[in-house]
Amino acid sequence: MGQTIRLVVFALEDRRYGLRLEAVEQIVRAAAVTPVPHAPRGLLGLLDLHGRVLPVLDLRSRLGLPPRDLRPADRFIVAHTRQRVVVLVVDEIVGLTDVSDQVMVDTAAILPGLEVEGAVSQGEGVVLIYNLEAILPEHDETELAEALSAAAEDRRA
Repeated sequence: MGQTIRLVVFALEDRRYGLRLEAVEQIVRAAAVTPVPHAPRGLLGLLDLHGRVLPVLDLRSRLGLPPRDLRPADRFIVAHTRQRVVVLVVDEIVGLTDVSDQVMVDTAAILPGLEVEGAVSQGEGVVLIYNLEAILPEHDETELAEALSAAAEDRRA
């Protein structure tokens, strides 16, 4: 018998994506983001969330979607990787869903090299299930850490 995976399903453009619920800390309304000088690709800036300064990642650039300005209707998903808490900008939260790991398609079997954990067919199409560790690979994590360190130095100066 398979396991059930709880997913937070969100939309970017007309596409649906999912993150495992255990990686999601909270979902909040979009707010002002402070730009970081010399930020690496995909880092929109910093967000002060209840006294915690968190990096805001632009999933659009990471997923090859067209850029657009932040909108008041957007949502932030506050999620954690092994190394840090990050904020992901999404167009909307579709909802929570339970998926059996037996119906989840292993995307490596279909198209090796995709940065997704799997895919599942739902009523409105395919939901790509992302692993945050794949969205923020080690070399990007290093660039992000350096940019955040430089931003912290700038704030102290």
